[in-house]
Amino acid sequence: MKPRKLLSLNTCNNPSRVIAGSEPVKWRGNLPYLFCLLLTAYCLLVFFGCASAPPEPLVQESRMEVVSTSIAKDITKREDFSIPIFETDNFSPEDSQAVMWVKLKDISGEHTLRWEWYDPGGNLYFTTGNYKINKDGRFRRYSTIWHKIAIKGEKAGTLPGKWKARVLLDNVDLIASKEFEIKALAALTPKPLPVEEKLPPLRDDAYAVIIGIDYRNRDDISHLKYSSEDAKKIYDIFTDPKYGGIPKENTTLLLNENATRVRMLSALRSIKNIDGYIYVYYSGHGAPKMEKDKAVDAYLVPSDVSIKDPEIMDDTSITISYLQDIIKQSKAKGVMLALDACFSGGGEKSITVTGGKPLVGMFASKLIEQTGAERVIITSSAMEEQSWEDDTEIKGGIFSHYLLEGLKGKAGKKAWVAVDELTDYIKDNVIRTARKLKGVAQNPQVSGKGSFTITRNWKMGVAIESAKEKLRIAFSNKVITLEQLNKAIGELDSGTYSKELDLFLDGKIDEKAFGMLY
Repeated sequence: MKPRKLLSLNTCNNPSRVIAGSEPVKWRGNLPYLFCLLLTAYCLLVFFGCASAPPEPLVQESRMEVVSTSIAKDITKREDFSIPIFETDNFSPEDSQAVMWVKLKDISGEHTLRWEWYDPGGNLYFTTGNYKINKDGRFRRYSTIWHKIAIKGEKAGTLPGKWKARVLLDNVDLIASKEFEIKALAALTPKPLPVEEKLPPLRDDAYAVIIGIDYRNRDDISHLKYSSEDAKKIYDIFTDPKYGGIPKENTTLLLNENATRVRMLSALRSIKNIDGYIYVYYSGHGAPKMEKDKAVDAYLVPSDVSIKDPEIMDDTSITISYLQDIIKQSKAKGVMLALDACFSGGGEKSITVTGGKPLVGMFASKLIEQTGAERVIITSSAMEEQSWEDDTEIKGGIFSHYLLEGLKGKAGKKAWVAVDELTDYIKDNVIRTARKLKGVAQNPQVSGKGSFTITRNWKMGVAIESAKEKLRIAFSNKVITLEQLNKAIGELDSGTYSKELDLFLDGKIDEKAFGMLY
C-alpha cells in the first residue's frame, strides 16, 4: 500500500500553483486546500475586526436621584457647581429673590426639569416649562441646578403667606418640593438685638486731652463752624467703653471760651509725667511763626490769643516746638497728637498776626520733627496747604471726620485700631475727599511711627467673637473640619482674611457654604 501524500503548507500559502495547473481541480482531492483557505480567511477577518472596533464604554446601571434641595436667598458658584447661601424658609417683601436649589446624583442621558412656583392661594404663580438638562447625554456623578423668582418690587412681594416650589423630572416624577413663607411687612417684628458681651473694663493707663475752638467770641478772628462739635465727638469716642475706654477723670475737654492758653498749657503739661498712653486732639486755628518772611515755627491759637503784633502773639499762643518738647519728655508708652488746623496763615483754619503774610502757595519746609519711638504726630495738611471744613456731605472738618471714622473701627480689621492703621486711613481718605469736595490738595502729614493701639474696633471685635462661636458650632455640627476651624480662627486673630472668610464675616455666605468653599 502506497503511503498517503500530504498537501504541503506551501500549497495553502501559494494556491496559484494548483489553480494554474493543467489538470482540472477536483473537489475531493483539494479538500485540504479549501479548508486551509477558509481557515486563513477566517483568521484575517477576526483579527482586523477586533483591532478596528472601538472599545465599548463600561456602563454601570445607576438611577438618578436627588441628594439635596434647598430654599435660599442667593447662590454662589464654585467651579462647575453652585452652592446656596442664606438658606431659609422665611422671606420678607424687601428680599430681592427666593432661590430653589437642587443637587442631583448619577445623571445620564438627556432629561427635562420643570420648576413650578405656587402662591399662598395654591395658584400656579410661575413655571419654567420643561427645561432640558444634560443635553450631551453623558454620565455625570453630580450636577447642581437652580431657579429663582423675584420678590422685591414684584407681585410676589404683595402675596404674603405660605408658598411652595416643586421640581418635576421628565414631566412626570416629582423629585423635590419645598415650602417657604413671605411675611407681610406689618407682621415683621424687629429681631431683638443680640446680647452684647459684657463691656470691657476702662483703660486706667490711657489719657486724653481734647480741644475744640470755634472763636465765636472773637470779632478779629474768623469763626469756624465745626471745631467744637468735632472735638465733642472725639471726646465721646475716647470715653466710650466700646471704643476708647478712657475714664472721664483721665480726660480733659476744653471747648471754645474755656480753651484759654493757661488751661491748654496746664492740660498739655500734665502729660509729661504719665507713663501710660496719651491721645491729644486739637481742632481750631493754626498760625505760622515768621522771621524775615520765613516760617520758623507754628502756633496753636487759644481762644484768648492776641494777634496785634508778633511778640504778643508769641506770648499768648502755644508753639508746635513746645508741644514736641513735651512729647519728647513724656514717660508715656505711646503718644498720638492729632491737629486739625493749618499753619499757612490763609484759608479756613489758619490766621496770621495782623499784617502778616500767609504761606499759601509758597514752599514751606517741614516743621514737625521726628519725636522718637511710639510718638506720632499727624497734622491735617502740609505746612503751605489749607485744611478744610465741609458743609455739603461731611458737616465737619474733613480731617476730623476721617479721624472719627477711623477711631470707630474703619481704620482696621482687627479688634483694636493701631496708630499706623489710623494714620494710613486718614491720609488716604482726606486726600481723596478734599480733591472731590473742594477741588484742592490737602495732604495730612505724619511724623514718627508707632504700633500702639488707639481704640477698640468694637463692632469688629463683637463680630470676630461671634464668628468664632459660629465656627465652633459649625465644627461641632461637622460642617467644617478641625483644620478649617483652626485656620479660620488664626485669620480672625491676625486680621488678614481670605476671600471666603471675608464673605463669611460680611454675612454673604453662611457656615455651610463657608465650609464647602474654604
